[in-house]
Amino acid sequence: MMLRSISRPNDSQNLAGLKHHFRLSVPLLDMKKEDKYIFDSISLEKECYHLSALFMASNNIQNIQGKKPKSQFKIFSIYESQEIKKLLISISIQLRMIDDLMKDYGRRNYIPSKKIGTIKYYGKTNSKKMSIRDTCNKVIHAKLLTIVPHKARVILKGTESNEDEWSANISVIAYIESALDLIKSYDEDWDVSAYK
Repeated sequence: MMLRSISRPNDSQNLAGLKHHFRLSVPLLDMKKEDKYIFDSISLEKECYHLSALFMASNNIQNIQGKKPKSQFKIFSIYESQEIKKLLISISIQLRMIDDLMKDYGRRNYIPSKKIGTIKYYGKTNSKKMSIRDTCNKVIHAKLLTIVPHKARVILKGTESNEDEWSANISVIAYIESALDLIKSYDEDWDVSAYK
C-alpha cells in the first residue's frame, strides 16, 4: 500500500497529528460506515495535465503532417483519440465521486459555477448551460464522443432514460479548469479528504 505525505498548514510541529498527514492512494478494503475512499489528488491532477497536453500536442502533430497526412502519423491520431476518451471518462468518474463526497459532508459552493459547455435536446430549440457535474454525467453516459482537437472541444451524444436524444458541446479548457478547482477544494478540506 503506497502512502504519500501531505503537509498541513501550521501543523508541522504537532506530532500527535501525524496520522492526518498521510492519505491512502488505494481504495480502503472492508470499509465500515465511518470509513471513506480517499482520492489521490496528485494522480487526478496528472490526468488533467495529460488531457490538456494531448490537446496542445494535437495541433502540432497536424502542423507536422501538413495537408497530406503521412501514414506513420495516422496512428498518432488513433492513439490520441483513445487516450483522450480514456482520460475524460476516468477524470469524470473521479470528479463525480468527489462531488458526491463533498455534498455528503454538507459542503456548498466549493467550486465556482462555470459554464463548461452546452447541451441541446433534439426537437427543442434552446440549449442549456452545463456545470462540471452535468458535464461529468454526460461524459460517463455518452454513446458517442467526438474530439475536435484544433478547437479543444468535445462533442458528446447520447440518450436519456426517457429516450430523449441529446448533444453536448464541451470546452476542454473550462472542463480542466473546473476539475482543478474541485480537486483543490477537496484537497484543502481536511474533514473530507484526510483519513482519520
